[in-house]
Amino acid sequence: QRISNWIRRTAERAGTVSQYHLTQDLLFGRFELYGWRCRYCGTPLTKATVQADHRIPISRGGQNCPANIVPTCGPCNRKKWAKTEAEFLSEGT
Repeated sequence: QRISNWIRRTAERAGTVSQYHLTQDLLFGRFELYGWRCRYCGTPLTKATVQADHRIPISRGGQNCPANIVPTCGPCNRKKWAKTEAEFLSEGT
């Protein structure tokens, strides 16, 4: 339910309806590609702790598509905020 709400809120904030239908299964499949670890710090994640992050934020022109979504822990997601993945990683986080 939490992931479904995230998908809906993301589309609403962007003011668009995504051309991609991001289901919970699709997101969990993406997270599996990363071994259920935070993309930025490597912290192990669970279904209860994972947060989906846009590599290129919607606010910066990114899309709400599978290739733009990575699993993150809460602290990294909050620290990254509206930075791109490249900007965040270049900070040495």
